[in-house]
Parts: sequence; C-alpha cells; structure tokens
Amino acid sequence: MAVTAVTGSTFTVTVASVVYTDQVTDGMITQTGTTVRTKTLGGHAFNIVDATSSASLGFLYDGDSALYNALSDAVTGQNAVALLVTGSTGTFTMTAAYVDSVDLSYDATGVATCKASFQGDMVLS
Repeated sequence: MAVTAVTGSTFTVTVASVVYTDQVTDGMITQTGTTVRTKTLGGHAFNIVDATSSASLGFLYDGDSALYNALSDAVTGQNAVALLVTGSTGTFTMTAAYVDSVDLSYDATGVATCKASFQGDMVLS
C-alpha cells in the first residue's frame, strides 16, 4: 500500500479570517474520545460517549499587532475565534475555538516565540 506523506510547510493556518502562514512554526491537532467500559456477561463492551478536540500553535511573536494580540484579546475578552488548519489532504475547522492560553517565550539570544492552545468542536473536511 502506498503511503502519502504531507509536509508541514503545506499547511496554512487561519485565525479569525486572517491567514498566518509564514509566522506559524508548528502545530498539533488532537481529537480524543471518552470511552466507557462496561462489564457484560460476555466480556466487556466499549462505548464512546463524548469526543473532544484541541489544537495548539507555535508561532513567531509579532508584537502587539497581529496574531499574538488577536489571541490575547480572545483570552481576556473570553471570546472564541474561528480556527482553520488547511493542508493538502483537507481542512480542520473549529468554528468556535476557545483560546485556553497564549504564551510568550524569549531569551537574550533568540527570536521571541509564542504558543497558543485551543479547545472546541473540530470537523475535518
């Protein structure tokens, strides 16, 4: 069976209708099911009762102007943002992505970077 490999550089990230491609350094999408295990007379039954989605982004710090500011405002305003991660094989969409955190990291010698984490219902199309 042939394997399709998708490179990270083919992804684009859209937050609140603004495309951030060159600024994003890495990301992760996680989809988790909550499974209930029930003992039965014939062994065990497993049922998925809930599914949760989360995402994280690493990106270059851009001062108080663009992506960092938009996410910081979403946290302090307790607002959701639309998050789309588009690759060559489909688009992951969170129409209401709640920003859990946005972190700024810096040292004396390197480029300032940020991490942001999101939760919400995600659809792959």
